Amino acid sequence: MATLTWNMNGYFSHIAELQILAKKHKPDYICLQETHLKHNSTVLFRGYDIYRKDREHNTYGGVAILV
Repeated sequence: MATLTWNMNGYFSHIAELQILAKKHKPDYICLQETHLKHNSTVLFRGYDIYRKDREHNTYGGVAILV
């Protein structure tokens, strides 16, 4: 079982790199820190279900687990 973890400093800023890493390593789980997502942001990642916790009062921080 493979896991990819990344302190990405902005999901939308680094989505292309995440797609490359996921394609190359084919992890079962992806754990992301510092996603910087807003509550109303729609986030999809092909082949994974996403569970996330955003910061309530700003866009900094936030985590996501892709399964």
